[in-house]
Amino acid sequence: MNENIRLKFITLLKDVNFLIENHTFSILRKREEKDPESIAFVYPKKPKQADVIKSPSGILFKEQISKEERNFLCRLCIDRLSGIRTFKRNGRKKILVLHYTGETKKGRKLFVKKSKYQVFRTKEAETIFEKLIQKTFGFSYLEFFYQEYLGCNFLPDSSNNSDWLRRAENCKSQVKETLEEDEIVGVIMLGSSAVLSMGIEKAKKIEGHIEEYSYNGKKIPQIVIRSPEAILQIQEKKKKIQIESDDYKTLQNEEEQLFQKLYEQLTQFKTYTGL
Repeated sequence: MNENIRLKFITLLKDVNFLIENHTFSILRKREEKDPESIAFVYPKKPKQADVIKSPSGILFKEQISKEERNFLCRLCIDRLSGIRTFKRNGRKKILVLHYTGETKKGRKLFVKKSKYQVFRTKEAETIFEKLIQKTFGFSYLEFFYQEYLGCNFLPDSSNNSDWLRRAENCKSQVKETLEEDEIVGVIMLGSSAVLSMGIEKAKKIEGHIEEYSYNGKKIPQIVIRSPEAILQIQEKKKKIQIESDDYKTLQNEEEQLFQKLYEQLTQFKTYTGL
């Protein structure tokens, strides 16, 4: 091949790679092909030791995936689409935050995390939660453990309340494994996780109250609170209204009251757990 042509080809490939990584243009696909964003690719870390484990079906095999990505191995829910990326994030404080970034509303596209460091759906939500945890506990929200509950993506369009409750019940095994292995001393359950696992009525009833989470003969404190997305929704509404209007002031008060409510609920949890 002519050297000039070869160099031009190399340069072109580098440019294309840069454009794709920075999402500068869309990748066209044929109608029958899946949306790339709906496909969860797993790049497992090299395990420290290949342990022989037993699957739910009773088949013995060697574990080839890290425990932080073990949801990709789970087959308890036959109707799942895929495991959620960054299913579990370890921290230093023995508190587990259960949350769900999977899609639950009908007609919406599957949400996929863009980074292994991502916890919530948006940077804005993470900023709100960071502010809340800093004010309450005096350290970063990343000090806590985080786990997706439920641990997999499902198709909302063909799901009803019973389906979500069944999936949440199956996924308790993943939660219990984390509680046991990481010696968790308290659980904070956010928005969607609470609604999907116990129904909206019960979630509202116990919101802000210290409950007991029982597992393997043990009991630890748990609290259900609104997710940071609840505050984010109010902020998004404010952007569409003039600052001088009465509606804006009403939303501003609503936002401040919700933040204060969450702060007081977490302060109660902090006192109870002795953090």
